[in-house]
Amino acid sequence: MHRLPLLALLVGLTSLAACASDPAPSPPAEPPTSEHQNPEDETAPPSPPDANAPKLVTIDLGTVQPNKAVTFDAPKGTLGFNIVGLPVSGDVNAMVSVSELVAPDGKKLVEDSVPEGTNQPYGYPGVAASSIPRGPSSVAMKDRSGTWTAKFEATEPLEVTVNLQVTGDGAFQGGELDVHVYIPVGMKIHDPGPMHDVSAATAPDDTAVKARLDTYFDALEKLFGISRGKVTFHEIGAEFITVDETNMAAALAETAAAKDGQAMHLLWTTKLTLFGNETWGVSPGAPGGAVKVGHPAAGIVIGLTSSFPAKGDGLTMLHETGHYLGLQHTTELAGGSSDPLEDTPVCDTISPESFRQCTDRTNLMFPVFYGATNGGKGVMLSDHQRTVVQGSPIYHAKTTARTQSQSLAAPSSLFDMNVAVPRGVVPCGNALMHR
Repeated sequence: MHRLPLLALLVGLTSLAACASDPAPSPPAEPPTSEHQNPEDETAPPSPPDANAPKLVTIDLGTVQPNKAVTFDAPKGTLGFNIVGLPVSGDVNAMVSVSELVAPDGKKLVEDSVPEGTNQPYGYPGVAASSIPRGPSSVAMKDRSGTWTAKFEATEPLEVTVNLQVTGDGAFQGGELDVHVYIPVGMKIHDPGPMHDVSAATAPDDTAVKARLDTYFDALEKLFGISRGKVTFHEIGAEFITVDETNMAAALAETAAAKDGQAMHLLWTTKLTLFGNETWGVSPGAPGGAVKVGHPAAGIVIGLTSSFPAKGDGLTMLHETGHYLGLQHTTELAGGSSDPLEDTPVCDTISPESFRQCTDRTNLMFPVFYGATNGGKGVMLSDHQRTVVQGSPIYHAKTTARTQSQSLAAPSSLFDMNVAVPRGVVPCGNALMHR
């Protein structure tokens, strides 16, 4: 079995660098729950179903044996998909991966657990996941429909599901992303204002929470054309006030408080540490296992510390969301590995000492948080990076294109922070997770 590099991280030693005619009778009031929705994020009742409207298509492949080929048919209009395999035993420590993924034209886009355009195998304990589009060939595809073939590397059978983003014409027309935020009992937050207590109950009206989510959603729309959906807050146990490699799977199991569906799950904690390194954010896998909840790669984890501002946290959440939906670092800090997409910049001379000179330093997926003032242009993104994220089934796609910026940059005003670049950095991402 491959020893697989697993997580995409953003790491620092201290902080680093995301009207009706007759009113209908009112329904009975629902009993209170532990979930809290932001009133600002409420949406109008859904319109009647449209047969041609974009939709999430779920294909349950059932129990799949290791190394056995399994096929599924992507319908016409498929914009992209995410495939997830979970060990039937529920073992969160079982190392698993999508070992092969073959396109309808016969081209292998994953072979021996190595995605196209990369030089390392990818996998994760407890979850095998892959997505399309991801690499150069799948990004370039004009038609992603047809019969796909997948194999899995594992020591036991997996329960496999494919979730597909299907639009009327297979083109991106905009969308909305719902978000679930998980807040441990006893958590504190700051900016704006001093450090103070925050909970799932108080979060909808907390200005520091609003500042982080506003940055996240503003950048999401500017960079990817996906707008703000509903936000729901969940209370989780005080044991997750700190998260590390020993309890991260248990922390992300808390996403079972929500239901399977199209949404991003953000777990906030006061301190995130992986193998002794203080870490600002982590995505369990690139991609993670989207749409399904309650498993070790059901969302991302963000460490909100007292030393970094709200806009920095909001940008980090989007960086880790990028990983979760299949984006890689433009260039790994340790060198030797880079994003496989053909239009993203690469820094051949990158090092912990020289990263400030890299041309990709203002890209959203640069491995070290550098800041966003790029001559007034802000945080950058490439066309192919955008295509990868827009193909994910995690958001609610729209039928009609909404007016949106075609710029590849989020304005610097979103992220002006006056924060010094940290001098002490450690190898980012997979380097920490080699086994």
